[in-house]
Amino acid sequence: MRISKPGALLLVALCLALAACSASKVRATTPPIGELRDGVFEGRAFHFPVKVRVSVTILAGRIQGIELLQHFNGRGKAAEAIIPVIEKRQSLDVDVISGATHSSLTILAAVEDALGKARRP
Repeated sequence: MRISKPGALLLVALCLALAACSASKVRATTPPIGELRDGVFEGRAFHFPVKVRVSVTILAGRIQGIELLQHFNGRGKAAEAIIPVIEKRQSLDVDVISGATHSSLTILAAVEDALGKARRP
């Protein structure tokens, strides 16, 4: 079966549109600072094919550090640059790294998982 050039272009456009829609639905939320307990909390996220494990240190209700324990990333290593941005802004509401969107979103989800564990009961 052969696909015509216009048909192939339409197929590529559809795939890109679907990929953009799925990426935009993954949004990380930052818990309010006063709700975080001090300690070290591990977070994990897996968004095929990217797998991330982080350790987040909270002190006085603020993010003191984020350590990347595992990042199976394919070609998304550049996304690791998002970590200092999260630390500086004390927020998960940051721009993803261009060219490494999927890995960026997975790192954000892993940090969100860790912060969820740090929330006061």
